[in-house]
Amino acid sequence: MKRVVTSERLLLDAKKQEAATLLQAQRFSDALAILTWVCQHDPDDYDSWFNLGALNGKLGMFAAAEATFLKALALRSSDPQIYINLARLCDLQGRFDEELVYCQRFLQLVPNDGAAYSQTGKVLHRLGRLPEAEQALREAWRCAPDNAAYVNNLGIVLDDLGRYDDALECYRSALHLNPQMDSAYCNLGKLFQKNGGSESAEAAYIAALNINPQNSDVQQNLGILLLGLGRNDEAMHCFDERLRALPECAEAHWNRALLLLAAGNFSDGWEEYEWRFKCHELMSQQLEARYSSKTLWDGSVLTDQTLLIYVEQGFGDTLQFCRYLPLVMQRVKHLIFECQPELFALLSNVFKDIKCIQRPAGSVPPDIDYDLQAPLLTLPHLLNTVLDSIPVAIPYIHADRRLVERWSQRIGKNSFNVGLVWAGNQNYKGDKERSLSLAAIERLGEVSRHICFYSLQKERGTEALVSTPPMRLIDLASELDSFATTAAVIENLDLVITVDTAVAHLAGAMGKPVWTLIYSPPDWRWLLDRDDSPWYPTMRLFRQSKAGEWDEVIDRVASALAMEVSWR
Repeated sequence: MKRVVTSERLLLDAKKQEAATLLQAQRFSDALAILTWVCQHDPDDYDSWFNLGALNGKLGMFAAAEATFLKALALRSSDPQIYINLARLCDLQGRFDEELVYCQRFLQLVPNDGAAYSQTGKVLHRLGRLPEAEQALREAWRCAPDNAAYVNNLGIVLDDLGRYDDALECYRSALHLNPQMDSAYCNLGKLFQKNGGSESAEAAYIAALNINPQNSDVQQNLGILLLGLGRNDEAMHCFDERLRALPECAEAHWNRALLLLAAGNFSDGWEEYEWRFKCHELMSQQLEARYSSKTLWDGSVLTDQTLLIYVEQGFGDTLQFCRYLPLVMQRVKHLIFECQPELFALLSNVFKDIKCIQRPAGSVPPDIDYDLQAPLLTLPHLLNTVLDSIPVAIPYIHADRRLVERWSQRIGKNSFNVGLVWAGNQNYKGDKERSLSLAAIERLGEVSRHICFYSLQKERGTEALVSTPPMRLIDLASELDSFATTAAVIENLDLVITVDTAVAHLAGAMGKPVWTLIYSPPDWRWLLDRDDSPWYPTMRLFRQSKAGEWDEVIDRVASALAMEVSWR
């Protein structure tokens, strides 16, 4: 150990006092220089190393702070505070596994510290170790039974564990301890919202905003709730408030895009729609691999470079927006279109002048040379689409003629032939709102004995087909092996009646009469308060008047179907 003589000791003490004075005056750069000098000249001074680490951390120099704290730790491993400081540094850098180790070491030295248990619980929650997080947060609450924050955080973990009643009790306990806790009201609102209690959720969010009008998290959640209730103007106000506080909030921009597009404001809507690539929940690894692989095309003319356009969302989105490919070909000489394997047979036959490839499994970009890239749903933005300039060169999708002829032998001409789809993909998050049961549309079979219905339903819902008299319904599920086959069937039908699925887009893109049943509030692409679609001139929309109410919609469809048949 280095010996420090009296004169040196006096100088070091003076320097340490000077550093303390500079810190108090918030002259951090000067204090940093002096503390660094002290540590160099007295490397065994634990307090100086500790203070230097804290100052480095305050100045955002995390690597230097960590190195300095580790030097202090080597001098004195029995000080609990050093572990907390190291844990905070790891937290700031997202190094949660290491943060957990430091929190646990702290608790070995101070076994009844509520704050340390609380931080441990938060880290375990981030790591997805929910049962352990619950245990840690219960320990925090035990150590400090009057701490509303601890029981509020416990509620969050219990909510994620799916224990609705226990989470509800925690949030209410937090509010009993602290009636002015806006974050607890926010969590309570999210709990109600997730479980279908929209009125209770709205009341909780409003209570939170009454306490803290600047809580932009509440504005965001309330906006999403109001968006789902079709209260678009109020939702827009919430997202605007969120962006006033956090201008780079991608989720708020994304939700604004949905509202703007639904209102027909495409000029602003498409620009906001591009924020989807900054929304983590919307970016799959597969999409991220493509979006980050090359420079984004800006819509300019390309004579030598090769452009890759790739699908990014569902089958319906691909069918709706592949209409832009011929327009892109007017600007780009070398174009590659990557689509879902399920659509490859159909679209490669349609776009014969474009190099079509199937999307491979996994998150890697396609193994093919290209210079620029563009996601399919970015094309309306790049090509400056407004409501009056939607490309409607219908039909832009054609069924294979050989398949059409083959199916014409199966589908007679003596009846009015109607294709039916009543349910969509169960994995789609909005499927519960858009899908019906077959029993809900059975009365369409009573309209006329001259109607023959063909089920275009794949897999789901076909088990009920045997119990649907008097509807003449022919099940084609086992034979619809691809979208190319479905297109050939549709070409032989007089009408398609479907909920909001890919079949609606397929029939519309083929220029076939299609009646689409629209839930409330609608997806943005169906706009608001109109019974036609600018995307598909042959489509007619039958909208819910009230969310969840399908009976009145089916009544209108039945009346329209009776009139359609009577004209023939």
